[in-house]
Amino acid sequence: MMLKVLLNRYHEKKIKDFIALLPAEDGQAIAKIPIDFNEPEAILWNFDKKVGLIHYSWYAPIFKKIPVHEASWMLQVLPQRSAVKLQQVCQIPFTGVKLSPFARAFASHYLWKQIEDPAILPLEFVPQTPLSVLMQFSREQLLEIIDLLGVYDLTEKVRHIVDKNRLKSIYSSLKPRELQFLHHCLNQQAKIVVSPLKLNDWDGTAQSLRRKLHRRGLSRLGYSVKEESPHFLWYFLRKFDIGRAALLQHCFDKEEITQKVRGELIQQLLNLVNFRNKKETREQ
Repeated sequence: MMLKVLLNRYHEKKIKDFIALLPAEDGQAIAKIPIDFNEPEAILWNFDKKVGLIHYSWYAPIFKKIPVHEASWMLQVLPQRSAVKLQQVCQIPFTGVKLSPFARAFASHYLWKQIEDPAILPLEFVPQTPLSVLMQFSREQLLEIIDLLGVYDLTEKVRHIVDKNRLKSIYSSLKPRELQFLHHCLNQQAKIVVSPLKLNDWDGTAQSLRRKLHRRGLSRLGYSVKEESPHFLWYFLRKFDIGRAALLQHCFDKEEITQKVRGELIQQLLNLVNFRNKKETREQ
């Protein structure tokens, strides 16, 4: 794979000529690698960026094993928010020592080697699919998408609620963008009926409704991505905290859903992403 990256970088227009000089089996193997990436330095180094892709909760077991005085300066290679959280979780004292570029490179390389799975491809090599778009979002943006996914199920309940006070309580529990998406969904014809959202035990508070929607959104997301490559899933799960990742993993391990249902779930997810992106663009 690295050879294909180097060819893309330095011999992009002569790859076929180069492959022709190799033994047939090797040439065919290189030609079949679906990689257009051409920045080898991003794979060989750039650990500073890589460690920032992982949610801090995955680092907690690692930092708990590192001597405190070393852990305190290793925190500097992580995003500030992650570093603060790890300080609290692992009870690591703050140090005012600023890392040199060499020490920073060493620390980020060390952390990445502790957490990476050698069987998983570099992120740049992961095959692209329609759901690859999800990797561009931050954890906070993905949490918003999860909540919006739950609105799909809420829509079906709202269609059949006639109690105006009940509807008012639901509307007041939603964030502005969720309410916009609810109205958007109400104007669309439902393409799929999943297990109904149960509101008979809802106590009327915004907190409990939002908890229900978030759980439904997680399930929808889990069923949508469950058949993606293990390489994609490794990176995707680590954008979340370990708790949410476990809930998503639970969806992967449950019984299979039909390809038709999964296809509809994926389409609804992509439609939601498109809706969200358009709204965000207009609000900027």
